[in-house]
Amino acid sequence: MMKNERKYITKQEAIEHFNNYYLPEVIAKYGKDDVIAIREEWSFFTDALCKDGAISPRQYDTWSNPF
Repeated sequence: MMKNERKYITKQEAIEHFNNYYLPEVIAKYGKDDVIAIREEWSFFTDALCKDGAISPRQYDTWSNPF
């Protein structure tokens, strides 16, 4: 990797992390059938990833919501 080249996580890595750490909490709070809450939490999650530099602005703008 060249100097100043940033390594972003992939969408698959983000989904795995979300499923393992965030989704169980959302389901516990709202239930597994609350698709709106799950989709909204995914949006908050990807926003935080972008702000933290874990994904690029382009990834943030182009990833569809998998939920």
